[in-house]
Amino acid sequence: MAKRQKEGRRLHLSPYSAIIPYIMVERSDAQNHIEISFETANAEAMIRELRQEGYDSIGMLHVILASYVRAVSQRPAVNRFIRGQKIYARNDIVVNLVVKKKMSLDGLILP
Repeated sequence: MAKRQKEGRRLHLSPYSAIIPYIMVERSDAQNHIEISFETANAEAMIRELRQEGYDSIGMLHVILASYVRAVSQRPAVNRFIRGQKIYARNDIVVNLVVKKKMSLDGLILP
């Protein structure tokens, strides 16, 4: 059996930060939700320029993902996780994306 590679390194933070995993014990306790809007005119102009230079498949998703990677690299505290009431920093920046093939309500789980 292959040895499982570590996902991150353990952090030793301030006592206040160390007690958070004991206060918010459920996975749903620490969820954050945000709704935000932003101006995209500059990004759309950049995409048009890049497409004229030959990058035919570039789109807004590429700009958003690049922005996310940049933000996480500049603010590494965003890329942390908790396992067993201990706080870890991830070794990598990973982006997962799920795309629904058809625009239908089949397979939609409603509460």
